[in-house]
Amino acid sequence: MPKYWISFRVAEVGNHQERRDSIYDAIETLPASSNLWEEPTSFAAFATSENRISAVAQKLTAGLDSETDVLIIRKIDFKQTRVFGVYGDGEKLASLFEGIEAI
Repeated sequence: MPKYWISFRVAEVGNHQERRDSIYDAIETLPASSNLWEEPTSFAAFATSENRISAVAQKLTAGLDSETDVLIIRKIDFKQTRVFGVYGDGEKLASLFEGIEAI
């Protein structure tokens, strides 16, 4: 089963708690989602039977604001990374995550 990790920042404007909760709610609705580890702040790792990183990313970011929030997702054991929202240094991200794509 594919495993993923995410890290995110939800800006503290507007309905920030709802947007933050939407990430964890989305994880729970993924097919065969299991082993959610969410101990660190703004980081989670989980397994799901969904093999397409873009499909997982779209579900996780559906409740976020692309103008204020940021979420990065990595498929563990694969060179597949997606980033959503506002981030400052795309060159640095690209140097760290080969093949990163914006969604």
